[in-house]
Amino acid sequence: MATPAWDDVEPLAVRSAPVPEYGAGSLADLLPTLGSHLGVPGCAQAIPELAPADRACVFL
Repeated sequence: MATPAWDDVEPLAVRSAPVPEYGAGSLADLLPTLGSHLGVPGCAQAIPELAPADRACVFL
């Protein structure tokens, strides 16, 4: 019988784990950008490629 593939997995070293690119169109930039499009004071548009809209729905 073959060994399942998940038994051969090596843990990812903490120092080599990918880091989100904050300030470069990450999920952390989405809500402030949507807020700026909706006129929420203090919100800045961090994702210029996102088109303005009068409504927004974010699914996570």
